[in-house]
Amino acid sequence: MFKSGEELFENANSETFSVLRALCNPSQSTNADVVKVVFVIVDKISGVPYGGFCTCTVGHSGTCGHIGAVLFRTADFLALGSFEAIKWGRKNEPKARQAYINKFQHWHKNCTVSEHGLVVCSEYNFICGSPDGIVHCACHGKRLLVIKCRYSARAMSVTEAVQSRKIKYLGQENGRFVLRKETPGGYCE
Repeated sequence: MFKSGEELFENANSETFSVLRALCNPSQSTNADVVKVVFVIVDKISGVPYGGFCTCTVGHSGTCGHIGAVLFRTADFLALGSFEAIKWGRKNEPKARQAYINKFQHWHKNCTVSEHGLVVCSEYNFICGSPDGIVHCACHGKRLLVIKCRYSARAMSVTEAVQSRKIKYLGQENGRFVLRKETPGGYCE
């Protein structure tokens, strides 16, 4: 569907959104030289699409297949780290993993962290996840490591971000950070 050799283009002029532009061959056209232009507006921080437009006949309604195709390509675009929050996470996740290792290797015997892709439950293969690491230690066995590199709190200390509720999943008890049990969709025992 995408015109050979054409890619998505990101608008770097805005701090809040990107306009992704793609050139597509109309799916019902008998003329391979006819090219339609597709635009999708996405939030630059989260990657959430606001809307789309295509110059094809159906595109004026915002429901043509070209817009859907650009949204699928946008998922690839996100996976490559083309938005600021994703770039931030990719840059800082290795640092956070190393800080975790440095802090906890002194308290746990033979502590290592290994990176994995998708981990599938051996008993229920429809349950899976992609942890940021699997922690191994002689005293506790295997545990999952999940790293949160909050872009929205990048200019704050963790304490400031928790107190201002930029980071909602953490609280403080007795001077220590703890996961909040009441966070929707989050922590459960």
